[in-house]
Amino acid sequence: MTSTGSETPIIPRAVFRSVPGAHRPIRDSNRGRRRRQHPWSPALRVVGHMAATTFVFTSFITLVWVASWEFSVLHSIHALSDEVFQLLQMLETVLIYIDAALCVVVVLRGLWQYLLSVIRGDS
Repeated sequence: MTSTGSETPIIPRAVFRSVPGAHRPIRDSNRGRRRRQHPWSPALRVVGHMAATTFVFTSFITLVWVASWEFSVLHSIHALSDEVFQLLQMLETVLIYIDAALCVVVVLRGLWQYLLSVIRGDS
């Protein structure tokens, strides 16, 4: 491209700041990544993830169990009608099924991501 005028092009200062000079060496952005990882690192990450997931879902199932126990105690102190008691039992069962389904989905998703990262060599 040629210029018809005698004007010099205006170059933003950001372009000059990005050009390394004698006072600023070139930085290697991958310097921290070149460090070799321990071969157990991916396995330890999976175990840590599984432990955290187990804790979360065990907490959820424990809360469902405590609520069920409280409903049973309430029912033993003051008898609830059969319809209400059946509804509470159905609610407990639904919550347990939801927890189990979420556990399966999270475990399969984590396993899939782990396998993909091992196959790609990201880990």
